[in-house]
Amino acid sequence: MYRYFAYGSALSKRHIGEWAAEHGVDARLFARGMPAILHGYRLVFDVESRFWGGRVANLAEDKDAAVHGVVFEIPPPAKDAVLRKEGVATGLSEEIDVSVDAGGKRIAAKAFVARPEKRGEPGPASGRLGSRAGADLASPAVLGALDGRVPAGLSGGAAARSVASGLAAGEPPGDDL
Repeated sequence: MYRYFAYGSALSKRHIGEWAAEHGVDARLFARGMPAILHGYRLVFDVESRFWGGRVANLAEDKDAAVHGVVFEIPPPAKDAVLRKEGVATGLSEEIDVSVDAGGKRIAAKAFVARPEKRGEPGPASGRLGSRAGADLASPAVLGALDGRVPAGLSGGAAARSVASGLAAGEPPGDDL
């Protein structure tokens, strides 16, 4: 299996569904995942996107930080769909090897980061993302799964873990970022 660590818009059921329909990809590839934590990186918004109307999520190395997301197990024949989704073919991003904590184990996976020449100055999330980010989550990567809601009493990593746990239990991610 090809293990794909997803964060940002890749956790939005609506976005994945729309993208999959436009590209002839079965969206069910992204229907179930395992909550995961990527240590040694932080989430930054340093890539401009016309589609999203501003900056979108990217990973930056930071030994003291962590990003909460989801690991999807993708059948090898569908790997090209992930590469297309992440913009490898267009030169937007590149695949990196990562190790994530998931299900009580350390798992090797692939993640995607913007190519250096595509990065700009970090700033706030795009208007479409920022409007859903009322809570200042330490892990905005799972905001799509939250569908803009933070469970009462949860913030930051606790909210991210709550959402990621729902994904692992088979609850679908949120409808929109």
